[in-house]
Amino acid sequence: MGAAITGAPADKNDAGLVSFDDTMFTVDANGFVQLAGGSVGLDSLTGDDGVVVTGDGAGNINLVGSVVANATNAKPLYVDGDAGTFTQSLELQVASAIAATPADTNDAGIASFNSDYFAVDGNGFVTLADVGSFTTGSVIFWGASNFAEDNPNFFWDDTNNRLGLGTTTPLDTFHIVGAMELDHTAIENDDHAIEIVCNAAGFSDVKALDIDYITGAMGSAQDEEAIVVNIDETASVGGIVAGYLVLSTSEGSATVNGYETGINVNPVVQESGTFGDADYIRNIAVDVTAALASGGAGAITAFVADNDTFTIGDAASFDELEVILTTPASGGGIAPTFEYSTGAASFATFSPADGTNGFRNTGAILWDSSTLAGWVAAASGNFEIRITRTRNVLATSPVLDEIQISATTEFKWDKNGDVNINSLTLVVDLSVPNGGTGASTLTGVLTGNGTSSFTASAVTDNTVIRGSTSNLVQDSTILSADNGDFTNTGTSTSASTAFIHKNTSNTAGAGVDLQLRVGGASASDPYMRFAVEGVLEYSLGIDNSDSDALCLTNTSTLNGTNYIRVNSTGEINYPFQPAFQATNSTTDTNQTGNGTNVTVQFDTEVLDQGGDYDNATYTFTAPVTGLYNLSTTVMAAALTAAMTEGQFKLVTTGKTFYQQLSPGACMSSAARYSFQITQQVYMIAADTAKVDLNILNGVGDTASILGTTNFTTFSGNLEC
Repeated sequence: MGAAITGAPADKNDAGLVSFDDTMFTVDANGFVQLAGGSVGLDSLTGDDGVVVTGDGAGNINLVGSVVANATNAKPLYVDGDAGTFTQSLELQVASAIAATPADTNDAGIASFNSDYFAVDGNGFVTLADVGSFTTGSVIFWGASNFAEDNPNFFWDDTNNRLGLGTTTPLDTFHIVGAMELDHTAIENDDHAIEIVCNAAGFSDVKALDIDYITGAMGSAQDEEAIVVNIDETASVGGIVAGYLVLSTSEGSATVNGYETGINVNPVVQESGTFGDADYIRNIAVDVTAALASGGAGAITAFVADNDTFTIGDAASFDELEVILTTPASGGGIAPTFEYSTGAASFATFSPADGTNGFRNTGAILWDSSTLAGWVAAASGNFEIRITRTRNVLATSPVLDEIQISATTEFKWDKNGDVNINSLTLVVDLSVPNGGTGASTLTGVLTGNGTSSFTASAVTDNTVIRGSTSNLVQDSTILSADNGDFTNTGTSTSASTAFIHKNTSNTAGAGVDLQLRVGGASASDPYMRFAVEGVLEYSLGIDNSDSDALCLTNTSTLNGTNYIRVNSTGEINYPFQPAFQATNSTTDTNQTGNGTNVTVQFDTEVLDQGGDYDNATYTFTAPVTGLYNLSTTVMAAALTAAMTEGQFKLVTTGKTFYQQLSPGACMSSAARYSFQITQQVYMIAADTAKVDLNILNGVGDTASILGTTNFTTFSGNLEC
């Protein structure tokens, strides 16, 4: 302490007085007070540091002199805290100002003094300084350099003993207005992040957790969730995780329902499927598809800057993303927006269920693709989902290890009680009471309608059950079965019947015969239909109006386009099988002869079934992958004996086929030679084929290519 403490107090009770038990303290030769085990009787003692101590005989020490701290290690009052306690209060009276902090505060009996919060009054007493006024209910806390309050956001209702965060009118013991996040890492078995212990105590309508969820004006392409459970099991090697578990004791008479819904609520909707690699992933414009595939290198840092995009696409639409992170986004995440492709370069926004919380954790992102109106392939040829970061400042960007997608199948137990499932396996045989009346167990066939109970009906041998307008009935006049052979004797002119017939015998002569018959030449067509509902349909049968040809068409009747037609004498036509034939219309003079390679100009199409030959580039393009038969003949003219080498080439994308000879040695007396190649070629869809000719060693390019339909041709067709 820089200034002296002077003057003896007039009243030991409120002066610079320390009251203590004199059996527990001593004063050493230097005038310092120390804890001790014996009794101390003090009259007057002056220490080296100017301390004058007097004892009143009752165990009290009065500082009657001045305390002068003028040495480097001066200790105006020293108390050894290893033993003993003060039993009375300590008051300090200061006659002059307290200015500085002592050089050694650890063992000087004086604390650091801050004049912002403490003051010395006119009598020399240390008092609490004026630190300002505060609003009623404010919870005071230490700000940047002073005491502070935030009344609207940190409030104590002393009347009702309630704490409010974000509100000055707390409605319960602890009331929060705003979002809350709880991060917890377990430290032991049977740990919990939140535990709610609720004793209903016999009262009615008691909720341990009450959620009042308001959707607002949500749209069709928007998903909202009152509760989301996102389970990251990437590090698991076994075990069972229950997203929702209800346990109950067996004692007591209450009915315990694990899950219960009211009206207008679908109890269960399941999105079933498996995750797989996406066809297209772009980090802004960088292709990271391989890196983020299953088994890929990973380590892709995304959303580095505000408005950075990440795009995932596939050849078909999909409903769910799995995002596995090695490093999560910091803070509140990337604040993503989600879009789906509506054209080559256009997108529309939607709101999925984001289990990653803005890429802050590994998780899944789920939506219903049927609600994304106008979702089509973008310019990449893929159905795209584009994610954009909108967070302005992000300390740590997420690092992705893997992206997977799934096109799901939905199974549902809907609000009307209708159940759509994939399959059902029964542990025991299903026993159905008679119409729910409990009268007996059904052993026959269920019959009934929408208003009355089902009843058991006896089954007549060889009779098939059919549905009527209000019941299930057996009708031997319409459908009958005799010894396993089904006969349809119906007279309906507008309806067809379908059969599945199987002969399970494995003996000689046991066969199965499916017959489709009409009454005669004036009747319609006997045929079968094959359909993918709403997508594609084929019909196969006898076209009774077209010379009784067996036809395969692309419609629901035999009146469509014939893909295959077999006439009554056995000839088969394939009207859509790729085939072409082209010729050179005019003679092309001075084409080659001295090493010039030319593409033969087959510029006239004789046949182009499928439109796969281009007479401007003289090139055939394979429409599908398969084995093609290609054949070409080229008549060269104006040959000379000097033209000793000729290279005739069938050039395809995968391979070139040659005929190589000496035209000068092989030419006719008219100085002509006919080059020919016929070759079966396996071609991939979009592979091309053309014909080149190169004659060498002549004196100039004087050889010509004759141009008539008989001399120069190029043809081909798909064989299989």
